[in-house]
Amino acid sequence: MAEQLDESVDQTYLKLVSNDNREFTIEKKFDCISNVIRTSSESDPTASEISLPSVKGDILSKIIEYMSYHKGVEPQLVERPLRSRNMKDVVKDLWDAEFIDGLGENKQILYDLILAANYMDIKSLLFLGCAKVGSLIKGQPLEKIKDLLSVKPPSSSSPASS
Repeated sequence: MAEQLDESVDQTYLKLVSNDNREFTIEKKFDCISNVIRTSSESDPTASEISLPSVKGDILSKIIEYMSYHKGVEPQLVERPLRSRNMKDVVKDLWDAEFIDGLGENKQILYDLILAANYMDIKSLLFLGCAKVGSLIKGQPLEKIKDLLSVKPPSSSSPASS
């Protein structure tokens, strides 16, 4: 769904480039949620492209989906402590609950999203991601928590014991 940014297009759009060179276009007015993007835009108002070397393309697409939905308005932060394990009971916006629940099915994507939200300084998304992790471990026994917080390495080989 990413569109190429034409040089003739006015400065209402901004191209974001991930570390795997995937390009995404977002309206500049939606960049307020990310302090990194907003600061970059303010420091060079003529810039039409911002590189995000610490963010993968698949994660950036999710972040842009989040930013576009909220239209540049930072949503209310998740209340702490969590009242429930169900994200629909924790967040004010049902869309946020469905968005983060969909990502929570894959721990690695959820963790990458949290890291990218931290890097891009998107406080509401960072808190939302951390609340999802909290909801996954809330009320669980220690062994289950260890399993939930571990991410298996991609290779199936294990280190040799000595």
